[in-house]
Amino acid sequence: IKRQENCAIVVYGDSTGDATSEWVYMLAGKLAADWPTQTVQYRLWDAGTSAYAAAATIQTGTGAGTLTIYNCSISGSVANRFAGDDLEASLLVEPDLVFINYGHNGGAQIERQVTQEAVIAAEVSRLYPFTPICIIGQNPVRTDETMAAKVQVFRALASAFGWGWLDIHQFFKDLP
Repeated sequence: IKRQENCAIVVYGDSTGDATSEWVYMLAGKLAADWPTQTVQYRLWDAGTSAYAAAATIQTGTGAGTLTIYNCSISGSVANRFAGDDLEASLLVEPDLVFINYGHNGGAQIERQVTQEAVIAAEVSRLYPFTPICIIGQNPVRTDETMAAKVQVFRALASAFGWGWLDIHQFFKDLP
């Protein structure tokens, strides 16, 4: 962004990021506010067509670079949603950063969920070995502590492979 170049962020996730009132779209607005020289575009994945919807321009910047946020968050999805053909279709350009944000869907089977998350992250790493990947520990479930155990395993996964880690779960615990 500082060099006024085109940038791309890809987000794989579930319903916690699929609406304009949720974190991915809000991140686009925050980045636009922080970087007024950058044109910021937002593209939401359409699960029905297996393609991105037309770009929504969050901001037209004063400089030459464009930051595009490709949001592959789909309500009800789990991490293996993009393990097949849709993964390569979702990567229109080499991303500068990939977020993986799953955990609420798919039941309480931690082994199944961590395996799915590892597969998508490993596939992105295979396709783009120099692209940073950041795993997100999702917010707590209000009715029980099932997310806490998943977050522990996701953190270990990120650490084992040298991927980034954002502990949103702990943030919610610390600042309810």
